Amino acid sequence: MFGLSFGNGVTLVHFEQQGARLFAASDNLDCRYVRALFKKHGTPVTQYIEANLSSIYDTAEDLISLGNELIAFYVTPASYRLCKRLTAILKQLDDRTRIVWFGGVAAKLSEAVLRITEADGCVKWEPEATLHTLLNTDFEQWPDVEGLACRESGLHGSADEEGVEFGEAPADAAPGAALDDMPSAWEEAATSRQLPVLSVRCADSQGDPRQAAGGIRTHSAERLKRDIELAAHASKQVHPLLTMEGFELLTDTEQVEAAADAMQACKHRAAYRAAVPLGQWEPDYARRLAEAGVSAFELLVPIASEIDARRLESATQAMKRLKAADERIAYSVTLTAGTSQGAAGSERTAELLRIWIGEGLIEAAAIRTELDAEPMEQAQLGGASDRPFMIQLPEAIRDVLRDHYRKAPEAALMNGYLAYMTGNYPHQVVGGGVKHIGYTDGEWDERDIHRLGDYTGVNSAMIFENIQVNGDFNYTINVDTSTAECQPDAIYYDQDGVWKQANPVFNRLADAADRSDYYLSNAHQVTRIDEHRTRLQMNDFLHLEPIDLRHMSYGQAAELDPNAEDVQFQLLDIRSEEDLAAFLRDVDAFSREGIFRHGYEVQSYLVDSCRWSGAYQCKAKQLPRLFVDGGGQLSSCRGCAAIGDMHDSLDSLLTQAAVMSDEEQLLRGCGTCPIKDTCSKCTFLPDYMNRQQYCDIRRKHAMLHRYMQMVQLFKGLRKYAQALSGMDVKDVRISLPTCTHLYPRSAQTGAGARTAAAETVFLFFHKEVPIVFQAATQKILKLNEPLALILEGVIAGADETEIIRVLMDRYQADADQAAATLSQAMELFAKEGCLQLPARAS
Repeated sequence: MFGLSFGNGVTLVHFEQQGARLFAASDNLDCRYVRALFKKHGTPVTQYIEANLSSIYDTAEDLISLGNELIAFYVTPASYRLCKRLTAILKQLDDRTRIVWFGGVAAKLSEAVLRITEADGCVKWEPEATLHTLLNTDFEQWPDVEGLACRESGLHGSADEEGVEFGEAPADAAPGAALDDMPSAWEEAATSRQLPVLSVRCADSQGDPRQAAGGIRTHSAERLKRDIELAAHASKQVHPLLTMEGFELLTDTEQVEAAADAMQACKHRAAYRAAVPLGQWEPDYARRLAEAGVSAFELLVPIASEIDARRLESATQAMKRLKAADERIAYSVTLTAGTSQGAAGSERTAELLRIWIGEGLIEAAAIRTELDAEPMEQAQLGGASDRPFMIQLPEAIRDVLRDHYRKAPEAALMNGYLAYMTGNYPHQVVGGGVKHIGYTDGEWDERDIHRLGDYTGVNSAMIFENIQVNGDFNYTINVDTSTAECQPDAIYYDQDGVWKQANPVFNRLADAADRSDYYLSNAHQVTRIDEHRTRLQMNDFLHLEPIDLRHMSYGQAAELDPNAEDVQFQLLDIRSEEDLAAFLRDVDAFSREGIFRHGYEVQSYLVDSCRWSGAYQCKAKQLPRLFVDGGGQLSSCRGCAAIGDMHDSLDSLLTQAAVMSDEEQLLRGCGTCPIKDTCSKCTFLPDYMNRQQYCDIRRKHAMLHRYMQMVQLFKGLRKYAQALSGMDVKDVRISLPTCTHLYPRSAQTGAGARTAAAETVFLFFHKEVPIVFQAATQKILKLNEPLALILEGVIAGADETEIIRVLMDRYQADADQAAATLSQAMELFAKEGCLQLPARAS
């Protein structure tokens, strides 16, 4: 958090959407402008920052504990539902807390917001000055504060004579450059450790609409240039891509040219993203912006367009010329409210999109829409399902998406689902509530829904493993007295920022949660298709090709397709002693030969693989996931002993899981076990295995933890390392204490020897090329043969004398030469963090 304050200050809250329905409390430019003004006047202000949000109740208590008398939410369409629910909880916990909303949603829809939320007020304009004024105004006098709508009045009152005065505008400020009147949002950011915000404000519509500019505030060219320089420096990037906020509001030719001049003066420091209305997209205009450094163009295209064939051709040719001149140029499309009516306009827009997609200028996944305020207000921003920000596409544009939209699964949500299935949760996300609750037998009982909010975090997900997804339906979304009917083939866009199709199962779950005042973030459905396949439906997102997963037992994978490499997602279960035996055979081959015998070992995700991973990988005590059976019993691991039921508190469940884990480790003697540093110490075991068998397996297969690490490593390298993308595991050999490929086996000390290699260092050979991956620094380094041989010796636990002798034998070197080579190698390894002990002198 920034600028901690207690008492008569304001706490600013902005929930940034990291992925669809996944949020972090973060910073943004609007909040920085507010903080800059407050700092100028010496007024306490706190920015609430939290990357890993816990439960919605814990978040509310965190905000109250800061002690400020005013909490100001910056609300966007994406964060509306979360802010609405959090506002209600804050009022429940302490009704003396004053809550104000600001931002576009609050300004445009203030009266509707005040009718259906518990916010005390909505800022309609000048948020910096208005928020500051509120701190110096008794609550009873809030209706008299300009720029504020509050419950008592619904409209702003008379002018407040004690309002905040801005500083003097610079002498060179252009007429009407109202943003220049405010303190810089960047002066402090460029010299502090604040989170980077990759955007700079050209203009905004948050000014007083009674002024000549109609509420549009702009920066002078000189101030804009200064902000770009400071933003580029604060980003800590060599050449960041900065979003020029509000560029589309600059309609005057002189204003556009002045902004272009400012950007061009700094194009050596940054590149830019700018939104451009289609009506302004002329060849000369486009070329001028490209010269100024704009490399990402967001084209604002009316849903119902009036563009004629000549203009369409001209716009397309301008896009192609820019792209040909600079391959870094990228285009996206935002659909806006059109000026024409009827199907003809939308058909023209659809034609335009088809041409641009066909020419390779845009991708269907780069098409989004702008949520219009008017339909939202008419829909009363509410209703049982609480989905106020929704735009349904006309048939012609819908068909474009159906023909071309091929969107990959939401990465963050898919990673979450895989964590739920494998039990492998990153350390930084554990804590702060249950991340996933899985219903493995039966559906949830609406009488227990209110309990879920006590367990789950803001970004948690429900996963139903037995609900069928029905694609043939008609469904009506009721919104207070209005209704928005979604036909079976409807495609719509809402506050989550993704294209969707109406899904009756998800809507039923969301409605039930809303009725119980439970903030349901995500609900996924898993359907069994046949013996070896399941289908995953994420929320109500549009996936024209369903996410199919192969799901089978470990033994079946070996029989059906042992070298499968073309399956996007494959889950393997160890369900029996036979499956376990097949798994351990692969582990033994890895330990002896440093290879993966089958493609599925790396291609697949092992269900509950946390059981076989290294130390601290068992997170059962922190309860990142819970499983609910048909009787409402709760387990921390799939198919294992219950730790409580739906009537227990989260604290009680955490205590029970910790007690059971500690008791189990005492019974096993984990504290004195020789593999205590490499064993996950799984507490909750499946029916086919008792604690003695588990311990025997872990001790017998000493390289089991390394096997699991290497499986995970190669998944990542195949996906993210360009040089190793799609590598075949048959071309890979891994160096282990039990297996080397250059260092002679006769000289190996073995697995029991003490190694000087860091646990985060992984050496392997890809097509005979030695490569070392340092997990701590995420570096991939290619080694020559002598370096690889020495590092293999270090991994095997060989001492200096042994390594020197091997170097002498292999390269016909004398003792001094070999010792010098070893010394230089150890210095290099130490520099790269590959050693856990200081390099020994030769």
